[in-house]
Amino acid sequence: MLRIVAPEMVPEISDGFEGEHDLRLKNYEPDDLEGSFIVVAATDDKKLNSRIADDCRKRGIIINAVDQQPDCDFFVPAIVRRGDISIAISTEGKSPALSKWLKGEIESKLSHRLGKGLEIISDVREHLMERNPGCADIHGESFRAFFESDIWNRFLEGSRDLNVEEVIEWILSSTD
Repeated sequence: MLRIVAPEMVPEISDGFEGEHDLRLKNYEPDDLEGSFIVVAATDDKKLNSRIADDCRKRGIIINAVDQQPDCDFFVPAIVRRGDISIAISTEGKSPALSKWLKGEIESKLSHRLGKGLEIISDVREHLMERNPGCADIHGESFRAFFESDIWNRFLEGSRDLNVEEVIEWILSSTD
């Protein structure tokens, strides 16, 4: 269960939490940590965030004090997703702004069709492995070459479709 402790909260946020989560509209007290496994301290008061971090460490609770690297046991990466592909970006808390910028740069360069491409490639790989269980090493180089091909690049750009059969044919013809 998510617990949120804050002296006040805008209705756009609090309305979504009522009933489903433990929303405590009040100032922080150490007892608010009771039963917690992980805590994110995200106040605009660095001293309070540090106090929460100290209270967590005394209780063996994992803590992330936003934008305060020394008060963090873990860092939350920026994540770029394309279907089942996930790319995590972290500066180990040294510059969340840089992480956010890098995320934007990567998102702008990765095709939104990459997730669909992964589904096709996964089906091709499964088909090839069923056909010849020892082919992973043989076809690895062919897959890498395919990812450099005009067919793949045009698919990612959205100027052509792609299907399992034609990728299998491409892969098999490249290993002949």
